[in-house]
Amino acid sequence: MYELLLEKEARLFFGLVQTLAQKNGQSLAQLTEGLAASAHQILLSIHRWRVKGQHLQVGVDVVKDNGRLYVLKSENFDQRTLFAQLLQNSIAVDFLWLLWHNPSFGIGELAQATFHSPQTIRRLLRGVLPLLSQYDLQLTLQKRPVIQGAEAQLRFFYLHLTFLQEGIWGGEEPKHALDQVSRLGAERRKQGSLIEGDWFDHQWIEATLGLGEYVVNERGFRFLWHQLSGLEPVWVSGQLDQALRRFFDYESIFLPYERELSGALYRILLMALLFKGDLSLALTKEKVSINVSVNRLERLFQEYLPQYDQLKALHPELGACYGMILQEFRQMLSPLKRAGSC
Repeated sequence: MYELLLEKEARLFFGLVQTLAQKNGQSLAQLTEGLAASAHQILLSIHRWRVKGQHLQVGVDVVKDNGRLYVLKSENFDQRTLFAQLLQNSIAVDFLWLLWHNPSFGIGELAQATFHSPQTIRRLLRGVLPLLSQYDLQLTLQKRPVIQGAEAQLRFFYLHLTFLQEGIWGGEEPKHALDQVSRLGAERRKQGSLIEGDWFDHQWIEATLGLGEYVVNERGFRFLWHQLSGLEPVWVSGQLDQALRRFFDYESIFLPYERELSGALYRILLMALLFKGDLSLALTKEKVSINVSVNRLERLFQEYLPQYDQLKALHPELGACYGMILQEFRQMLSPLKRAGSC
């Protein structure tokens, strides 16, 4: 879905790299059908990528050999870096940030600031409507374009947009995530836009995570992100605590990091209950392989957490998120295993 932010040619090149990553060495005929683009358009996107020297900077290139195309990737290649590079030339992203910084701008001001026609502005903004809807946001395209929705949800979308442009994810650098939340919040407060205290379902969170009713308004929003970014300790209780105790009974390998892993799972669930939007910031349409541990975790959540199936319907990426969290902790356990075998 995030590819909607890319320019047409950049979207084609990104899709080409993803397609070849799944099955390398495809013919142009296969690729034209799969990507719904002509051979000329595909080869032109490759040429323009290479002529700018971006293949050396990002560590990915597409080459043609005996009528087939192959993707070549450096050892440290990360598709998030590629996406961030392609996003630099996105006119739609420029429009979105102009609307953020200048909420009173009309179509005329956007046209003057970007040297694009009103027709182009409306077309490109309409193109990102499906992405905005995932975040429970709407965009009105009258004389003055306005993104409508809960203030907290709007800031969450722009936080994700920041991560996409930087090529890093918030969970990798907790303090950086908090800094970005603070930066975005400070600008909105200057514009007079504040967090509403009733922007989420209090009862659902209370029943799921064992929390009492509380208000997360403008004052409490920063503290909330201390928790969500992992800079503030959390205490797992209630039904979630019971589910995780059973999980650790089955998956005793994780016991050395029981508190830390429980906190990470609590945070992703809390974020899912608070916000709309893809929590994994997935850039690929590939289905993430779900292992036995993730399946066990999901079954326990279905058993213990009220309305978990409803939450999973809102956030189908949760399984992938659990998988990434568990994988991270498995990697942390590897040195412990080696030390124990010495």
